[in-house]
Amino acid sequence: MGVKVKPKERKPPWLHRLCADGAGAMLRDVLCQGCGRYVCQCRDGVWEAWDPGVVSGGDLPVAIVLRRPLTRIVRHPDGQVSLRDVCGVHGLDPQGEYLTGHCCGLTPVSTRPYKPHNRKVKAGRMDWPDVTYPSTLSKDPWAADMERTLI
Repeated sequence: MGVKVKPKERKPPWLHRLCADGAGAMLRDVLCQGCGRYVCQCRDGVWEAWDPGVVSGGDLPVAIVLRRPLTRIVRHPDGQVSLRDVCGVHGLDPQGEYLTGHCCGLTPVSTRPYKPHNRKVKAGRMDWPDVTYPSTLSKDPWAADMERTLI
């Protein structure tokens, strides 16, 4: 029987969206046994713990200066997320969303919640309107058929 750690703070209500069951990143929301904070634990390959706050924009240079390990949140069209590790500053994008590595006793870089995409917006959706191009130069009777073009 191990020592039971009491949480230092309440579990963020949005954490279950980031650590959904069946997610491609194999994330679990667990309580850190060292400091008592809730963390995202990636159980794919080597188990790693990440602070649940999403780092982006102005918080990204802070994480780089503090030399905190970063992993990029990759959103898929079906609503799943996966994690992709970055190496130093290579692979960083200012518009990207990241999680920082969990270090017991240190304050998280960000506490911004994870917000999934709106379900009404389909990621990668392309509209294919019907456009006709009458051909006056060609004697081909089929030349004036409808063509599907991408706008």
